[in-house]
Amino acid sequence: MFAVWDDFESAPVNDRIKAALRLIVRFVDQPEDLGPADFHELRALGVRDEGIEEVLEVAALFNIVTRVADALEFHIPEWEDFKRGAERMLAHGYV
Repeated sequence: MFAVWDDFESAPVNDRIKAALRLIVRFVDQPEDLGPADFHELRALGVRDEGIEEVLEVAALFNIVTRVADALEFHIPEWEDFKRGAERMLAHGYV
């Protein structure tokens, strides 16, 4: 279930997800180098520009929240707590 966290390239997810994650990594780690060529893979896999925009919007929001949390020294739960929460959300959704 958490193979994506360890290595998304070898995780059992589809090519669109892997391409989106590659784009996110580049967007977060090398934003100054991001250009039109970075979107070709997703487009070739059938992802429309609206979908690419959503991927980048979510990544940007998480990036901002993470930076604010780091700046304010928010408490970060242990990994096991994250896993339990994820399992609960997968089973029940946002209830």
